[in-house]
Amino acid sequence: MKCQYKHPWNEDYVCSEEALPDSKEHFCIFHEQRKDKDVGEFHEKINEKIAQEDFNFTGYFFPDGVSFRNIEFTEEADFEDATFTKLADFRSAIFTKLADFSSTIFKEKAYFWSAIFTKVAIFEEATFKEKAYFMGAIFKEKADFWGATFKEKADFEDATFTKLAIFGYATFKEEAIFGYATFSGITYFRNLRFKKELSFEYTFFSESTQIRLHPKCNLSKASFNGSNCDRVDFSGSKWSADNKGEIIIFEEKEGIKHHNERVIDYQATEEIYRRLKQSHQRFGDHARAGKFYYREMESRRKHQKETKQWVNWIWNGILRFTCGYGERPLYTIFLSGLIILLLAFFYLFGGIVHITNGTETIINYDLATRLTPNLTQLFHDFLWALYTSIVTFTSLGYGDLHPTGWSRLAASIEVCIGVFMVALFLFVFTRKMVR
Repeated sequence: MKCQYKHPWNEDYVCSEEALPDSKEHFCIFHEQRKDKDVGEFHEKINEKIAQEDFNFTGYFFPDGVSFRNIEFTEEADFEDATFTKLADFRSAIFTKLADFSSTIFKEKAYFWSAIFTKVAIFEEATFKEKAYFMGAIFKEKADFWGATFKEKADFEDATFTKLAIFGYATFKEEAIFGYATFSGITYFRNLRFKKELSFEYTFFSESTQIRLHPKCNLSKASFNGSNCDRVDFSGSKWSADNKGEIIIFEEKEGIKHHNERVIDYQATEEIYRRLKQSHQRFGDHARAGKFYYREMESRRKHQKETKQWVNWIWNGILRFTCGYGERPLYTIFLSGLIILLLAFFYLFGGIVHITNGTETIINYDLATRLTPNLTQLFHDFLWALYTSIVTFTSLGYGDLHPTGWSRLAASIEVCIGVFMVALFLFVFTRKMVR
């Protein structure tokens, strides 16, 4: 009797091997899913297939560790629906044609260290139950990891993706490392799901790279330290927020790894925020770009404080307080209103003269002698003081009033502040509208 193995989605697949006499499912030595099957016979037949350059291992059940290390697959390598119960070693293997690992299950470690995929490499819906190592692997054509599940650490450090790379709907339940990897073509991370750190540290994205993340992709644990992530489309992706509701990247929230410790390096976070800002500008998300610019300037200010650059730190503090580094015109409006209100009280007690029908009236409250002023008159006089502060701040000067006494000094200062604040508001508002 021939093997009765049925391919999950390819009805045309037929296994030509003889079924084992003691197999309940009438499977052959390759498809029999018992660990106690004749391992010696299994490996002997596997070696025969390799010698004959027959690399069709569809649905095979590998009962123990298997090594394809340094093997050159000169024909299509088909591992669809295969199961590796122990170590799967493909280190330095060369796949000259299609390499298909669709729905393959790796129950223990999978090594693809320095493997070369000359043609298309397919790992659609593959399951890696232990650590998966693709360090230094080279994908010269499409690399398809759509729907793949990595239950332990997935390491793509120093891997090269020359053309299309697909990680749509992939799930990383532990750390996923793409550090020092190179992406030279279009890369999809749509609906990417990861629960631990996703590292793109020092990853290189070429000019032609177009990485598209799903609009709801959560990047709260993604690290981009040292990478040129300004070429990645992050539009709509979710980021962490600090206790003030501001965007904050993983490197600033958790720190950057340094000698097995995590240290917050504000100079590095400034560079990351700058690249994220440039990315959002490049893809037209100017509102989010402004938020990353604000965080960039915040990192710069904190770095200046750490390095005791006091002049620059004070200047950036003024910019932050007055206009949110040019990103928050409401700061300017609120501060201007506060200055006008405070100086109105100063004029009320410092002295102003207003002219009505040619008659001068002096307003100069002194609480030492007028402890119980008439509230109606006080409110009326305060409106005059507020009016004085507004026309002074905006440099209107209608001529129907003027300060007296100490109010003259306050008026001189307010004029200077007002000119600066009005110019600042116009600059910030125009900048945001034009952008």
